[in-house]
Amino acid sequence: MLFHHAARVQELELPPGTELSAHTSTSTEEGPEADYWVWEDVPPEKPQPEAPDDPILASILTFSAPPIESEYDDRQPTLQLDIGTVEVHEIKAVAFTSDAHPVRRHRSTKGDTPF
Repeated sequence: MLFHHAARVQELELPPGTELSAHTSTSTEEGPEADYWVWEDVPPEKPQPEAPDDPILASILTFSAPPIESEYDDRQPTLQLDIGTVEVHEIKAVAFTSDAHPVRRHRSTKGDTPF
């Protein structure tokens, strides 16, 4: 069980402009077969511009806007995805067993003593 305060997953660090696509099968002569994979299409690396000598100008150029309020989450990440070990498990069958217990009821008029 995960509680809300401990269920934040650390964001994957992807280069800005990365496009992701995911696939769940591959076509074969016998039809589609399960084959799970993710393709990351990253933009080419751009050379970093030289930092200006003026510290005020440098701070303006490196300014990043705060997150949009609806996307802001102040919880600390407590979970991290290990992308090298992700697996898909296809559930083939599930079985449940149970024990039934009757519920007894008694109705009395207020003021009556049952004993």
